[in-house]
Formats: sequence, C-alpha cells, structure tokens
Amino acid sequence: MNNNTPFYILAIGIFVLMKFWFRTFENDQLLFLLYPTNSIVELITGDQAIYSSMSGFEYPRLNIIIEKSCSGYNFLLLCFTILYFQALKYSECSIRKLIQLVQYLTITYILTILINTSRIIISIILKHSVIESFKIDPHIIHESIGVVTYLTFLLISYIINEKIMTTKYAKIK
Repeated sequence: MNNNTPFYILAIGIFVLMKFWFRTFENDQLLFLLYPTNSIVELITGDQAIYSSMSGFEYPRLNIIIEKSCSGYNFLLLCFTILYFQALKYSECSIRKLIQLVQYLTITYILTILINTSRIIISIILKHSVIESFKIDPHIIHESIGVVTYLTFLLISYIINEKIMTTKYAKIK
C-alpha cells in the first residue's frame, strides 16, 4: 500500500462528503463563497446587489443573479482534490501532508473566489455585447463561459502548482 493512500482516501472522503452536503445547501449556506465573490463584483461594476435567501444576490440594473449555482463550489472541490493529489507525490512526511490539506483548502478557497468573480465579470461583459448583439441564448453562453473559465484556470493552477512543487522539492533534496 502506498504511503499516500490514507491521504488520498481522506481527500476523496472530503470531496464526496462535501458534494453530498452541497445538495442540501441553499444560498445562506454558501455565503462563504457568494458574499466575497459578490463584494468583488460590486467593487468592479460599481453596482449594489440586493441579497435574498431565496434568490441570492440580485443586480436589477445588470439583470443578473449570483446564487447557489454560481458559487463555484464544484470548482472548489475539484481544484482542491486535484492540487492536493498533485502535492502528495512530493511530500514524504505525514504531518506535512496534513498541513498541505489545510493549505490547499485555503488556497483553493481563495482561487475559487477570484476565478468565480472573473467568470461573472466576463459573463457581464459578454452579456451586454455578444449575447444582445447576436441574439445568442444567454444560458448557452453562460454555461460555455463557465466551462472555459474553470477548465482554463484549473489547468493553469495545475501547471503553476507543479512548477512550485518541483522547484521547492528539488531544493530540499
């Protein structure tokens, strides 16, 4: 058995538990992601959102809502799992692996907020230019922007993490 197996199982357990837990969430339980994302969107757009537990953060002038499905929660879980798995192959100390678990939860939390905010801002910009000009279904554009943004940043995060880990652990050995 690989000495990383317990940590892989722990990370998968966190992923599965949090994925099932997500099904019970409403907007209020996701404020830890929605609130900071909304705050940055407000800062960038200069618009104020109106929060409702039922609908999330509504922007009447922009005609958008930031709610549960816009939280980036799935990206958070996936990004954490991938980056943590990646880091495990470089660390030999069990204590270090547990510290990395907390570090990667924190790092991916911050990344999720920044990347999700980027996705929302891109959607706002495209909504007012491409969608309205070409009469494209907003739902298709919204989903496409999400897939492209999350996949792009997931790959970039993976590459950067790999570079950091190889550099860091090359110096240790």
